[in-house]
Parts: sequence; structure tokens; C-alpha cells
Amino acid sequence: MAAELNALLCCSRLRAAEVPRKNLAQRCRFPVRENIKKIERAACEASPMQASAFERFVVNRQRDKEIWLDTLPLQVAIHFTETLGAIIRHGTEPDLDALAAAEWVDAAREGIAITGQAVEAVREVLRDIAQKQPRRGKNSLTLFFGRLAVELSEYSDHPGCADIIRTLEEAALDVGGFPG
Repeated sequence: MAAELNALLCCSRLRAAEVPRKNLAQRCRFPVRENIKKIERAACEASPMQASAFERFVVNRQRDKEIWLDTLPLQVAIHFTETLGAIIRHGTEPDLDALAAAEWVDAAREGIAITGQAVEAVREVLRDIAQKQPRRGKNSLTLFFGRLAVELSEYSDHPGCADIIRTLEEAALDVGGFPG
């Protein structure tokens, strides 16, 4: 549940409750009943907003409504979608730790526009990203995809990451690279 809450900034049912992303992970790792006052204070900090397509994906995933991303474990799907959106918006080397909540919302919106489609749409975007990277030194996934490849390699032992890494490798090969 903490992973789902970390991805959600808006309650789609209430159309409100933007909870500040800073320290959200800590806020979501406690039992609700014992911390209801903290939750109420966080809700008071909320501002009106509409649920994004990304947030609807996370909620629908929990309700067993299937799309392509459902072939991946939820946390992998979330992380891949947000990181892909961040590199599309900020280049292949974004400082993910410095992104503000609004930038994460935009990154998730950008990412879900791609990952919410067929896997071929994802491959096409990855090929475009790889094509734009200058060729210098030994070809590697990091050379082609920057922070996205780094993030995926850190989670390579998680189910689903190997499939995404293979998709990155295929995209790099398609543009004449040989990741190694």
C-alpha cells in the first residue's frame, strides 16, 4: 500500500487531497488507526486537483482493470513510468531527487501517455531517445538512456525489470548500438 500511496497525489474519488510528496514515504509507513491525526493534518494541507491518467492507472491496477503495464509488477510499472516521463521532460540525466511534486506529476503524465499504450509505443519512444544520444566511448544502455538505465539496473533483480531492460537493449540495437 505504501507504494501505491507514494504514486498518488490526488484522490480521484474526492478530486482533491494533493499531499505534499516530500516525506510522503514516511507518512505512508505507519498504521492508519494510530496516526489518524497526522493524516487529518496532511489532508488540511491538500489543494484541489484532478486525478491524472497515471493516478487512474494505479487505482485501476488495484481494481484489476488490465492494460499493458499490468504485465509488470506495480512498483516496477510506477517507477518505469515516472522515470521515463522524467527523462522525456528533462533529458537523459535528470536529477530525480531535485524534482518538485509538480514536476513528478508532469513526468507521470508524460510517462503514462506512452506506457499506457501498447509495448510498441514504448519501444518507439525508446528508439527516439537512443537515436538522439551522441556516440562516444563504449556503447552501453547508460550511454543511450542515461538515468533510466541506471534506475532499471538498480532494480534488475525485481520481477519485470529484465523485460524492460531487454526492451531498452532492443531499442538501442534498432538504432545501431550494441549495448554491452
